[in-house]
Amino acid sequence: MAGFSSKRADGADGILVMLADMPGISTAHLNALIFAFRNAGGEAIVRAVSRGKPGNPVILPHSLYYAVLRLEGDVGACGIIATSGLPILDVDVGDAACLDVDTPDDIVAAGGAMKN
Repeated sequence: MAGFSSKRADGADGILVMLADMPGISTAHLNALIFAFRNAGGEAIVRAVSRGKPGNPVILPHSLYYAVLRLEGDVGACGIIATSGLPILDVDVGDAACLDVDTPDDIVAAGGAMKN
């Protein structure tokens, strides 16, 4: 939400929403999402998927800016995306779209190491 509340965000064509705990997302993945967003003229929702399963990151066009600002609590933008009426472009980035590391065990399972 902090990114959306930035004064600069109101003037952006779109905002890329990315979770901090997704180690498989690369610059190439982000570039592919941005490319798809720009090709759609900034008028579509672009989301990363893995084998058709929606994941993250997601780029939301400016037209959804105020709807996102109205969200309360620990909820994502899934409801906004589903009811927006905007085209949704899925970009398959492989397993990285759904690889989320929330616990030390998740980090190890993702190939990371924990230091004592």
